[in-house]
Amino acid sequence: MTNSSLDKWIHASDHHLSFTQRLSIMIDVALAIEYLHHGYSTPIIHHDLKPSNVLLNDDMVAHATRSRSIDNTEQQFGYYWIHDSRIRIRRLSLNEIDVYSYGILLMETFSRKKPTDSMFEADISLKHWIHYECCGGGSLINLIDPKLLNEGGGEWSTFKEQCFS
Repeated sequence: MTNSSLDKWIHASDHHLSFTQRLSIMIDVALAIEYLHHGYSTPIIHHDLKPSNVLLNDDMVAHATRSRSIDNTEQQFGYYWIHDSRIRIRRLSLNEIDVYSYGILLMETFSRKKPTDSMFEADISLKHWIHYECCGGGSLINLIDPKLLNEGGGEWSTFKEQCFS
């Protein structure tokens, strides 16, 4: 794809995506995952949803790459062991794995924080940081990429304040 991967756009210092672009990309990914899960008689599980597997075309439309179909045995007994951002192993059913990964991708896209960033060592993970900022005395504003907070003006500033305060 001509605009490379989402990973380049959210983690390289010389690239920037606006709030609207990030939102549009995440909607594209959600629709792709929905189609994979419900668009066929046998669901297709992506199983590796991350910024480097989301490619962007000329119009910044997202395309999720690297999915696989599941067989009947996996449908009946399907569980995957995955690592959360603290490298703890969890057991997730097939219908949960892409949803879990989408949530991590969503937070990585809007915060520009990787689950493997150095701030997520010891007792804190991306998931725990999000929980603290949302529900444990932190502030939602801390979850958002500072570049997003500084863009736009007027109505956009009012909208951001209402959303993140």
